[in-house]
Amino acid sequence: MATLDRYYFNSLNLEPIKRKYYDMSQVDSILLDVRQKAEALNKENEELKASVKAKELELNELREKVREAESRKAELSDAIISAKSTCQGIVDKANAKADEILSEAMEEKQEMEERARRRQEYAVEKIGEIYTRMKDSHTAQIEELNLMFQQFLCGLEDEDTPTDLSRKVGRIAKEVREIDGLDKAEDEQNNG
Repeated sequence: MATLDRYYFNSLNLEPIKRKYYDMSQVDSILLDVRQKAEALNKENEELKASVKAKELELNELREKVREAESRKAELSDAIISAKSTCQGIVDKANAKADEILSEAMEEKQEMEERARRRQEYAVEKIGEIYTRMKDSHTAQIEELNLMFQQFLCGLEDEDTPTDLSRKVGRIAKEVREIDGLDKAEDEQNNG
């Protein structure tokens, strides 16, 4: 179907129009053709209007979807920023707690080292006291034995017989054993 444009009108045989009288059937035929083409154009125009409206609706829907997507994008952006902030807060709290635990552990370690140092000093002091007491005790025993031996030697007289001498040595040996027994009892008492 031809469209109503200048080519269409140029193609019409308008020779009868130049004359004063027109052939009615030709005029009717041309008018019918023009009416049909005008109706077709009007229908096409209505279809184009409907198509344009549909496209406008579709475009509006797409614009609304774009706005919703942009809104969701902004919400997601806000949510990501909030999540990052929350995450950073958690990390900061964890670091602060770790620092606190580490600080407490260091203090506890120093306290333990101080207690260990005090125990060691106490042990050294007590062992020193024990050693000094043992040394003093042994020194006193040695001096006592030396004195006893000196007395023994001084107590010997030329007229002593070997039997008397044997008795005196036996008595000294018995006293030494008694002293040794006292030392052992004293050691057991100190250790116990």
